[in-house]
Amino acid sequence: MKFRYQAMTASADLVKGELNANSSADVFKFLEQQHLTPLEISKAVVKQSVWKRLQAGRVPKVSERITALKQLATLLSAGVSMLESIESLCEANEGTAFQDFFLRIRDALRAGEPLSLALPKGKLPFPEYVNNLIRAGEMTGTVSEALSSAVANMERTERLRQETISALIYPSILVTFGFGATFFIFTYVVPKFSGLLKSAKGGLPAISVWVLQAGAFTKAHQPELLLGLAALLGLTGALLALKQVRAALFNQMATLPLLGAWIHEAQIANWSGMMSLLLGNRVSIVQALELAVGAVTLPSMKSKFELVTKDIRAGKKVAESLKMHNAIDAIGVNLIAVGEKSGRLPSVLGSLSEMYLEKVRERMKRMVSLIEPIAILLVGGAIGLVLVAVMMAITSMSDFV
Repeated sequence: MKFRYQAMTASADLVKGELNANSSADVFKFLEQQHLTPLEISKAVVKQSVWKRLQAGRVPKVSERITALKQLATLLSAGVSMLESIESLCEANEGTAFQDFFLRIRDALRAGEPLSLALPKGKLPFPEYVNNLIRAGEMTGTVSEALSSAVANMERTERLRQETISALIYPSILVTFGFGATFFIFTYVVPKFSGLLKSAKGGLPAISVWVLQAGAFTKAHQPELLLGLAALLGLTGALLALKQVRAALFNQMATLPLLGAWIHEAQIANWSGMMSLLLGNRVSIVQALELAVGAVTLPSMKSKFELVTKDIRAGKKVAESLKMHNAIDAIGVNLIAVGEKSGRLPSVLGSLSEMYLEKVRERMKRMVSLIEPIAILLVGGAIGLVLVAVMMAITSMSDFV
């Protein structure tokens, strides 16, 4: 934090300047050490551009939140105390979107609260397991290791999300431009041939009649169609904002042949990865199971893992319960059984998560390789159908001449 001061020297000369300090008391102490008499100390007002003010007021991205936690974990690993680490990050992030976040945490720490209670007061969304890992780290004196584990898991989840989005960008652009091109043809090209409907007097092929009539209708009702499309998109967005609708849609998607297997494997990867992370940070098996259920978003699978948690409370083995409820496949059950017998369950679960993540990536590549040609065929087929229909209408008219 930057402070401005006015002080007087021993010879009664006025001195002005600025200092970076944690508080005005630190500035006062520094000036006295320099044999200066403090006259005025005030917080410096830093002028920011409009862009910086907008940046400071926005919610940080997931990647930025990961970086913030990674910086904190690095400082703690280097032996810097918790309060000094947060104060250092306060100073480094002055004028950014993280300024208020670190200031709130600093105030909570100064009030004597642990990081596990101070972090939620920063009012930034973090996964629930981050706070649970910090709490476990506070119990065992390994907060920096717990934070590093949380950061690694957040990075893995974000990497998979970005890979999925990147893979779907090209097919989405292809379908969007294909729809736009088809709409343009129906609105501006096909109507130019609509006069053939009157000239032919019913002698045109059925497909030509349908395409020409559709073109004339699109041209005549273009504003209404665009408004209808906008309303449909708005309604879809509103429905998808509802948690119940997303859950029902997600469940339906999980029943599809190729997409369903991909979703199930991703859910198992999330669950096993979370279990490995929690158990590796000395969280009890029951608490780890309760928290790991939160990493599963598919309702049908979530209910299975909840039943597994109840079984473990009753004294059953993890592998036995997973097999009974058909929560994961036979390979996963066998690996977990080996981990339980050898006492290396966290590392086995980590390996299982990596195995399923690799399956998810491979299946995603195959899906994208199928989506692209299918999208090209659909777009090309729609445009080709229009062209064929128009050409058939023109050739039919030549037969009447």
